[in-house]
Amino acid sequence: MQRRELLKAFPALAAAVHSTELVAQSAEPAYKGRLRPGVVAMSFRNQLESGKMTYEDAVRYIADLGLEGMDMTGYWVPPLLDFKPGIPSQQISEMVRQTPANPTSQWLSSLRSAAYRNNVPVYSVGSPVKMAQPAPELRQKEIAFAKKWIDIADRLGAGHVRVFGGGIAKGATEEQADLIASHHDFIKTEEAAMRTHTQKMSELDEKLNALIDIVSRMQGGMESRPS
Repeated sequence: MQRRELLKAFPALAAAVHSTELVAQSAEPAYKGRLRPGVVAMSFRNQLESGKMTYEDAVRYIADLGLEGMDMTGYWVPPLLDFKPGIPSQQISEMVRQTPANPTSQWLSSLRSAAYRNNVPVYSVGSPVKMAQPAPELRQKEIAFAKKWIDIADRLGAGHVRVFGGGIAKGATEEQADLIASHHDFIKTEEAAMRTHTQKMSELDEKLNALIDIVSRMQGGMESRPS
């Protein structure tokens, strides 16, 4: 190629390169990764506390924003407590610990259905569980409390329960509190919860297979029935 022809070709070459870059930038990545944009329900604290918004309202609002999930804070799960405006979240946590959440099956099913219909899954359930308990009997009590929140998360389809490390007991160091919070009892609790979840899924599969078998037999009878 002559020098003059090469110089004439430069603008077209530059335009082609620019066009290729634009296509590459606009193309969706093959793998989006595991992180998804969502909203922590604490963002709606004032609306949830005042009753102007429910969790199902929050799900629809998140869907309108084009986001993909919700981290549900456990403070506004029935029975709804009367929180004074501006009350510190630490105080709310203690109130919920004293009057634990006890949502009905209908409430949980309705929220899970709303999340499914709006394609806004509940990623995580934030609980007021405090892991750093110095005495064995207090740890056992906290384990029982944690199981309750694991059940709530399971009913909502959430794969994660958020807990607090808890405060540092009087006379203890931060390192000791960390050690207590990661106590093997809690690990056993998590393993037991996973076994329970697996058992529930197995039972659901059995019921589903039985239902499919019934439907298949009904269809077979309908097909063989004379017109």
